[in-house]
Amino acid sequence: MAKRKSQADCRADTRGGRWAGIPVCVIQSAAYRDLSLCARALLVEFVTAMNGWNNGQIALSQRTLAKALRTTNFRAIGRGIAELMEHCLIDVTVEGQWKERMAREYRLTFVSTKTANATNDYRFWEPLRKSGADAASAKGAKSAGRASAGKKKLDDAASARIAAHRRKSAKS
Repeated sequence: MAKRKSQADCRADTRGGRWAGIPVCVIQSAAYRDLSLCARALLVEFVTAMNGWNNGQIALSQRTLAKALRTTNFRAIGRGIAELMEHCLIDVTVEGQWKERMAREYRLTFVSTKTANATNDYRFWEPLRKSGADAASAKGAKSAGRASAGKKKLDDAASARIAAHRRKSAKS
């Protein structure tokens, strides 16, 4: 008697079509958690456009993505794509050509194909650390009026010059 294959308790209702999924390890990564909502929606569209063997040749234009997300905000689409690239979740394999009306071709970094293994670059992504100046300005945020009205600290040489000037003007 042949062994029966064990089946999962739950299945996706695909209605005879393909399905797209993002691995849980990607969703739980710091790179994914830091994404904006627009970038997360764009990642779903990139995963949907992949048919199993076209990773590295996923051609999506901003117009196609805008139509899929039902928006006309191309600036948000561009920022979302840039954000996905900064977080190492997608990579550009072929740059688009405006005159030939060819869109960029992308690759999902967390998907392996027969020709290339997944690089999983998103695992090594770290958020940018603020420099000391940024952190200091974020801590002591003041309104312009309050900042200019506060007492100014002067070095000793400057205060000595001011005191000397006041003495001269008082004598005259």
